[in-house]
Amino acid sequence: GSSYNVGAGTTLQFIGSHTIPGSVSGAVNVQFGGPSKTHIMSGDYDISGATDISGNCCGITNVSFTGNVLNMGTTLAVSNGSATLDFSGIATGEGSGFANLTSIAAANNLSFKNGTAFTALSTLAVSGGTTNLGNQPVTLATLNLTGGTLTGSGAITIPNGGALNWTNGTLDATVGGSILSTAAGATVTLTAGALGANRVWDNSGAITKANGGCCANFSLVGTLNNLSGGVFTLNDSQAYGLAGTGTFNNSGSFTKTLNGAPVSVSILPVFNNLATGVVNVNSGTLTLNGTGTDVAGSSYNVASGTMLQFIGSHTMPGAVSGAGNVQFGGNGQTHLMSGDYNISGATDIWGNCCGITNVSFTG
Repeated sequence: GSSYNVGAGTTLQFIGSHTIPGSVSGAVNVQFGGPSKTHIMSGDYDISGATDISGNCCGITNVSFTGNVLNMGTTLAVSNGSATLDFSGIATGEGSGFANLTSIAAANNLSFKNGTAFTALSTLAVSGGTTNLGNQPVTLATLNLTGGTLTGSGAITIPNGGALNWTNGTLDATVGGSILSTAAGATVTLTAGALGANRVWDNSGAITKANGGCCANFSLVGTLNNLSGGVFTLNDSQAYGLAGTGTFNNSGSFTKTLNGAPVSVSILPVFNNLATGVVNVNSGTLTLNGTGTDVAGSSYNVASGTMLQFIGSHTMPGAVSGAGNVQFGGNGQTHLMSGDYNISGATDIWGNCCGITNVSFTG
């Protein structure tokens, strides 16, 4: 039966551990904090302003909502120090209590109950900890991933005009095959981070993989489908490329370029160039270390002064052409060129003392 009424222009702070079975309501802001403090919100929460969980370097701030979320307001932040915010045990509110949220910033652990609907959410920033969005789909105009882990089993969509800025951190899922979709007209900047094994990324937008500094690898552990019309530009100024044990399926355009001195970059995941896929080697050396099974209709264009290397076993029923150079290699690897081969530069079969490199031209 107790209540807190938070008037306009004010902030209510809970710093010492607090159990709140009553109601907290009002038009403005509420903050939970305190080193090694625990807050349990088991009553009704109806705040139309901002909610902030302010962690502390000297001890974890734990906040659990187990009551009824009537309105979480427009802004939610789990900031500073060490903190955990848990909505997974709320009694009611997953259907409408978060409908007014437009912005979430998570520097620490944040979890939502399955069924939570993010009707108005447009901006999500994850910089630390683990954020679990639950099992409902969400469309984000801006997703900034600079650290930590973003997970859940709902589809994540970056729409036309939206932006995904991925400079570090992992995007994974709690259920295999969960979708990340970047639509036509969306822009993506990658420097470092990882796509987890349970997430499938369907890209119809424009992805640029740029250099983010020393050891700025992007690891592909899940599956990236660069769909027809999708653009992937590899513009590393250092030899990082793509790491990981996942799969890159290319039905769009994949271009190795650089605004600067040419460098050699490698692709460690499986790389399949599919029926409408085009790979353009416009600068330096592109090395396909992973295996690949291409599809007829695919093509590789190797510009003058560049090199395309096939190191992992590769089957190529499409076309390989250009004024540049092509090299086949790999310890114990087999390459089958069954399509059209039209290279005016050099072709090199690079054997290995530890295993035979087999190359067959049948096209």
